[in-house]
Amino acid sequence: MDVVGLANYVAIRGDEPVEAGRAYPQIAALLSVPSGTPIWFSRHTLIKLECKHGEITFEHYSHMPDILLHGFIARARKGNALELWWIAPAGSPISAWFIVLKASVEREVFVGTFHALNRADARRLLRKALREQRLVRCQRGYTDPKSI
Repeated sequence: MDVVGLANYVAIRGDEPVEAGRAYPQIAALLSVPSGTPIWFSRHTLIKLECKHGEITFEHYSHMPDILLHGFIARARKGNALELWWIAPAGSPISAWFIVLKASVEREVFVGTFHALNRADARRLLRKALREQRLVRCQRGYTDPKSI
């Protein structure tokens, strides 16, 4: 992903949503949307993320494909939503990422949140999803909270 290109794209798009990725088959099935459905950052969400998580840059959003394809997936406790988190490779400046995807009644998918996590938070999310039997997929190599 071209970071400068993405920043320019967001600036030009104004109030329109910005595509964050596509719903791969497993995510699409869980959200009851067609495979390949665009996943959007609404303008509101981008502004909210900039205010609450100003340390996140456009470059960080380039992790979205890894999160969608390889990260943990858990059903959210409410509504038609998914929680996803991904442990970054060793040596990365950020330990982990967390996102929430929400499907609308119109079968559109939006990013509800996107922020950094530390490994302790990632372990806590995994333990809670396992305990509540909401876990759908584990990230390869991290099937046990002790492995994080």
